[in-house]
Amino acid sequence: MGKMWRLACVLVLVTTACRAEVNLVLDVGEDGTSTARAEIGVDREVQDLIGSLADGDLDILTSLDFGIEGETEQRTEGDMTYYVTPATFGSVEELVASLGEGDGTGPFREFSLTVDENGAEFDATLAPLGGSDFSTDELPLDPATISGQLFSASVVVSLPGTVEEHNADEQLPDGRLRWSIPITGDELTLHARSTYGGGGFPVWLAVVIALVAALGIALWAFSVRRNRRSVAAIEAAAGPPPSPFFEIDDTRPD
Repeated sequence: MGKMWRLACVLVLVTTACRAEVNLVLDVGEDGTSTARAEIGVDREVQDLIGSLADGDLDILTSLDFGIEGETEQRTEGDMTYYVTPATFGSVEELVASLGEGDGTGPFREFSLTVDENGAEFDATLAPLGGSDFSTDELPLDPATISGQLFSASVVVSLPGTVEEHNADEQLPDGRLRWSIPITGDELTLHARSTYGGGGFPVWLAVVIALVAALGIALWAFSVRRNRRSVAAIEAAAGPPPSPFFEIDDTRPD
């Protein structure tokens, strides 16, 4: 991973107008099937710079794939172009074998992922972008002074179910977790655990049931009151009951 950081850092330091972004995105399904994507994003200035330094050859960007094997795709968002290398895994074991070998070819020093009927648990150890043996003396500027608006690197993970605990830097609005990869320094430890929430009664469902019940009672009460008013109106319109055809004189002697 050191070559990725060295390239990105040099590109950003050449001009403050550059913007570069590195992401490793993992999406884990309930059945264990998963996808992993290595994303290298650069703006137009970086692309032009690489083109001028490498005689127009941008293949160097497609080689920065975190060790993920796949066919690189491109997408554009605003002035950023992303070189995306996706891979699909049919099981958790395949994903762990690809990203958690720990032989230096993949991004993780350690990688553990379990998915069962209760949820998922993710633990990993990630070296800084420059590697443990990377010296800041190789750079013309202290990496700590580089703004996140110029360069950023992240691991983004989506686990099935509801995330119960994590040590991510932030949880995105869609529930995914994001860790910032350090440039230099200590290793980054990632942890997250999710559950399917089957052990309890969902609060939102209880609220919905209560609202439906309250609405049903209100409609029933309204219907009863309306029927009573209708009966009263009919009786008022009909007037008093008619007199009988004959009357019995109870005053006559027997």
